[in-house]
Amino acid sequence: MAERSLGPLKPERLSLFACSDINYEKIYLLWLDCEDEPERWVYDSNGESRYKDLEGYLNAFLAGDISACERRWQL
Repeated sequence: MAERSLGPLKPERLSLFACSDINYEKIYLLWLDCEDEPERWVYDSNGESRYKDLEGYLNAFLAGDISACERRWQL
């Protein structure tokens, strides 16, 4: 299988944080310079969402808020 390109991102900057074994839900961590914590990239049935910090992700998750979602899929 061919490796996917991350564009300008280096592979060592992206970590798989969580995934489901029964659907396509995944959460990746993107480690950026000069940031205290990584961004969360969330892929689920709503599409793709990005959060700058854990608090933002948890607040959205607990409230069922999908406003950060973009209706597109990365292939």
